[in-house]
Amino acid sequence: MNLNEYEDFVVGLISPASSANRKSRFATAGIGIFAESGEFMDHIKKILFHGSPVKAHQKEIVKELGDIMFYVTYAAMLSESSLEKLVEKSKVISEANKTFHKTVFDEDSMIELLLMAGPVGRYSTTVIEIIKWPELDWNCHLVWSLTDIVCFVSLAAKLFNTSLQKVIDGNVEKLSARYKDKKFTVEEFRAKEEAKKSGARLAAQI
Repeated sequence: MNLNEYEDFVVGLISPASSANRKSRFATAGIGIFAESGEFMDHIKKILFHGSPVKAHQKEIVKELGDIMFYVTYAAMLSESSLEKLVEKSKVISEANKTFHKTVFDEDSMIELLLMAGPVGRYSTTVIEIIKWPELDWNCHLVWSLTDIVCFVSLAAKLFNTSLQKVIDGNVEKLSARYKDKKFTVEEFRAKEEAKKSGARLAAQI
C-alpha cells in the first residue's frame, strides 16, 4: 500500500464522532499521537531502566509506531498537507541531522528516541491553541511538529530492523483485521471535507 492509499485507509477508519467538527478532528489527532507515543516510550523506558530484553518488546514497539503513523497521517490531512509530503521533508531533515544517522541499537540511540516527546508535546500544545483560537492559521506549526515526529518514527523503525513502509503495512494489517466490519466510506469523508472548505471560502468572500 503506497502512502496515498494509506491516507484513504486512515480516513476510512475515522469515526463520524471523531470527524464531526473541527474541534473533534484536531482533538482526535492530538490525543491519538500523544497517547500512542506514550505507549511507545513506555517500551523504551522498560528496556532502558528495567532491564527488559529488547526482543520482548520489538513486535509491540513496531505496532506502536504504526499507531503513531495512523494519527500522524490523519493530522497531516487536517493540516492541508499529506503523509507523502511529511515523509519527503523528514528525509531532508534526517539527512542533515546527525541524531537520525544512528544505525546501532544501544543506550544512546534509545535515549535519542525519547526525544520524540519534544515534537509530540509541541503538536499537542498547538492543538490546544487551535481549539482556543480557531481563527488563526496554525498549519505551519503543525506540519513542522509532524515532520519531526516522522523523523523519529523512521529512526525507531531503522533501529528495530524494519522500515517506515513496513511499519505502515503492519498497521494496515492489524487494523484491517480489527475493524473489518466497521469501515466508514472514504468518499463520504472527502465529500464532507470539501463541503466544509467550500463553505469557508464562500464565507470569506462575503
